[in-house]
Amino acid sequence: MNQLECMHMFVEVVERASFSRAAIALQMSAAKVSTQISNLERYLGVQLLSRTTRACAMTEEGEAYYAHCKHVLAEIAETEALFNYTRKAPQGRLRVDASVTFINRLLLPVLGEFRERFPAIELELIHTEHVFDVKQEGLDVMFRMGPLHDSGVIARQLGVTNMVTAASPSYLKRCGEPQTPHDLMHHQCINYLDSHTGRSLPWEFEDEGGRIIIRPSGGLAFNQGESRLAAAVQGLGIYRGLELNLEHLLQQGALKLILNNWVTPSPPIYVAYARHKHLSSKVRAFVDYIAECYPPGQSIQIPHCDLADPVQLRA
Repeated sequence: MNQLECMHMFVEVVERASFSRAAIALQMSAAKVSTQISNLERYLGVQLLSRTTRACAMTEEGEAYYAHCKHVLAEIAETEALFNYTRKAPQGRLRVDASVTFINRLLLPVLGEFRERFPAIELELIHTEHVFDVKQEGLDVMFRMGPLHDSGVIARQLGVTNMVTAASPSYLKRCGEPQTPHDLMHHQCINYLDSHTGRSLPWEFEDEGGRIIIRPSGGLAFNQGESRLAAAVQGLGIYRGLELNLEHLLQQGALKLILNNWVTPSPPIYVAYARHKHLSSKVRAFVDYIAECYPPGQSIQIPHCDLADPVQLRA
């Protein structure tokens, strides 16, 4: 039994949540994958996976072994990358975790050139709205906004953008335009729900007079950014969020900026990866490319993208 090969198979089964999907990725039969995992379990003397007719899940021992496998395989890959970096193009599967907003606004417009530069890298973009542990979830890179306190990751700050307030022309015609943040208490506002607490996040504004914190109760809230934006376009209320997320809609006239005297810098945007002794060439290539597209300290400029705007897609 080739233990390293079995460890790789086990990781594929866990991350793809299926023997058949893992078999396709490994280009072998599902029966062979199942047999090899069973051989591995007999060798270790523990059950790693709890199997049903529809799915498989890790046992407690399996979770511990998965973390061990990821560490061992990463060390091997990084060691190989250290010696191959100068003579071998970056290649392999790269799992990138980001919100729908970051994928649609920051990544899609620049992925074409990245794919041309590094055709051997297989990108997997994971849509999430909550914080994953980049080391435990089988991820390579993640995008986050705000301070990162995890000492196990290295974070590179990207360019800067602003937090702005906007509404559709139809809403403003129907309900009027607020002149100060305090006026929002008399308007319909589209709130953002914190996935961890289930509560709406406050809206913060700053001007020369100081900071104002508003907790608008507009009767409508989402825990997903694109849905909030779509609701604003439909005239359901006032939106506050990243300026980079609105540029296309402002140009189209679907939304209008309001409260322009209370535009504030957004929390910093980071691209982060697990802290290792040796950084793999595929992660280095991706992170360096993203930092090249959105240099730190500079205003984020989104390249023109011919893809249809997800907000305006219709069934």
